[in-house]
Amino acid sequence: MTDQLTGMRGYSLLLLRVAVALIFITHGWPKLAEPSGTMGFFTSIGLPGFLAPIVGVIEVGAGLMLFFGLFARPAAAALLVVIAGALVKVQIPAGIGAGLERDSLIAAALLVVIACGPGAYALRRSPRLGSPD
Repeated sequence: MTDQLTGMRGYSLLLLRVAVALIFITHGWPKLAEPSGTMGFFTSIGLPGFLAPIVGVIEVGAGLMLFFGLFARPAAAALLVVIAGALVKVQIPAGIGAGLERDSLIAAALLVVIACGPGAYALRRSPRLGSPD
């Protein structure tokens, strides 16, 4: 039984990694394709508008890296910074609700990837935590 659970760990991390990556890719792409709306939103919450396309590049770029399991830990760390910003600037001020819960769950999933690595079918498997990725 323990061997079966150990084998499932890699596939569980794969599923988590791909799901989180797809969330970031789908949310980052509009920031790149049509940045003006997001720039206006960023300005409305007190952030410089020029950050919107930068966040879009991080979300899509690191999202793709996470999807393919390429430098998964650094990619997850970059995305954790983005989601922390969303939590602090948007979700926490809005109060308890679906956005706060969703983004908190995404942050927790990113922490799991950072701690455990990319799981199965990664282009470059992350070494153990504390080793360079």
